Amino acid sequence: MKREKRPRRKKLLKKLKSKFRLTVLNESTFEERFSYSLTPMNVIVMFGGLLFVFGLIIYLLVAFTPLKVYLVPGYVDIEYREQAREARITADSLNRVLVQNQAYLSSVKTILSGGVVTQKVDTTKLKTKKLEWTSEDSLYDLEMKAKKMRKNFSLSATDFTAPVVGNTIQKFSLEKKHFGVDYATALSTPVMAIAEGRVIGVVPVASGAWQVTVQHADGWLSVYSNLQRLMVNVGQSVQGQSVLGLVGNAWEKEKGAHLHFEMWRSGNAIDPKIYF
Repeated sequence: MKREKRPRRKKLLKKLKSKFRLTVLNESTFEERFSYSLTPMNVIVMFGGLLFVFGLIIYLLVAFTPLKVYLVPGYVDIEYREQAREARITADSLNRVLVQNQAYLSSVKTILSGGVVTQKVDTTKLKTKKLEWTSEDSLYDLEMKAKKMRKNFSLSATDFTAPVVGNTIQKFSLEKKHFGVDYATALSTPVMAIAEGRVIGVVPVASGAWQVTVQHADGWLSVYSNLQRLMVNVGQSVQGQSVLGLVGNAWEKEKGAHLHFEMWRSGNAIDPKIYF
């Protein structure tokens, strides 16, 4: 078998190296205009090189020109993706405003019909209770219990520290749908967590402005809006006075550099001035 394969290979190599002459003649005078010596190997190499060059040119055209948007299935240009992201953010903001307006109109209808709006909460009567563990507790509270980070896992007024030091430029008002306090302070002032907790939300509220939500024990949430730079990520645990970000001025620009701060407990907005 080995003897048969060797002659076949030699015959194939001879055929590939066999020389042929390509001649171009004038049809009328039979004058030789062009002549070139070729072998099958030369032809294979030449056509292979041409295919490689044309393939490279087509790849460069598709990869570095707008043609890829039309020729590559499922490809979306970066600009279009950015526009889609901004559209989603805008849609989320509009949806939130719509929900707030619907709640406001519902309250107005209730008042005009002689009813009483029960959404308002008297925050001065809220008392801190020791946490009772149930199956409906938050994942963060359950994790804290499992790790036994504290013996008495509850929060009181003395556990909170101010997020920033600044002048109050807009107060808490349920009637005006302003569920927090705006503190005027210097640009890039560090914003600190009011107590130990976990970051459960980081969302943009405007171009260059972010909102951070921290979940605490005993059903408490704290919200920090108008941060121009973030120091934390979603899921990260923070301690009291941990820096969450820096105060910005991209959101509600007419107020200048300020922090919009909210406190919530069990779904109810709480006036921060009770604690600060």
